[in-house]
Amino acid sequence: MGDKQTPVTIIFIVIMLLTLPLRWLGAALIAATIHEAGHYLSVRFLGGTVHNMKVGPAGAVMEVSGLTERAELICLLAGPAAGFMTILFINRVPLMALCGAIQSIYNLLPIHPLDGGRAMRLIIQMLGGEYKHILIIEYTAIAILLLLCVLIRVHYGISLFLFIIILLFRKTPCKHY
Repeated sequence: MGDKQTPVTIIFIVIMLLTLPLRWLGAALIAATIHEAGHYLSVRFLGGTVHNMKVGPAGAVMEVSGLTERAELICLLAGPAAGFMTILFINRVPLMALCGAIQSIYNLLPIHPLDGGRAMRLIIQMLGGEYKHILIIEYTAIAILLLLCVLIRVHYGISLFLFIIILLFRKTPCKHY
């Protein structure tokens, strides 16, 4: 973790420890580790090199090289795929399986720097699309998420707006593959 990100990470960890039951926090951390292992193993399997990995409140970021665009796309989707594979263990570790599935769904949202947003940008780039096409998709996804938050708040009384605010004001700590 960099010097600028360390205080934010500590505050985030304290908030998580104070608000989440430890069994849920542990399940989420195990699911996140499985997700990142999916990325790491696919990079290594496809001949890439992992130079650095940083972990912070926004998640983990790997600096890698040596991948073709197709291999890069596979590596981007390998993390969510590994997270979805936790569903196979739902009878033994249901909290981890649930956390893995939720993290995978979240990471597949077509919003940068999430895996889905990065994969969408790569696909559009590979197809010869323009940057404005990427922005249209990302802003549409954010608008749909905000609408979904309003509907969930109205029908279930659960507010997810903090989740969306974090998503909107995200920062990418280092280069992505």
